[in-house]
Amino acid sequence: MKVDACFNGEYQTKPEVYEAGWAITFVMSEDEVTTLLAAYDPNSGTSPAAAVSREIARPIAEALRQKVLGLV
Repeated sequence: MKVDACFNGEYQTKPEVYEAGWAITFVMSEDEVTTLLAAYDPNSGTSPAAAVSREIARPIAEALRQKVLGLV
């Protein structure tokens, strides 16, 4: 999985509300999606496990860090 693109701009965040924010294109393989969904229980506030969530959060955080710091 990887972040494909990161864009800063004005985005609609709620009906009739536009504000500065980031749009992120995130690419996952079919196997990664299957694994994530197998670990996800929409009725549980602690699902998926932190380790599974971290696999998604870290590439997003790194892409944002690089973009904000002007590294890419």
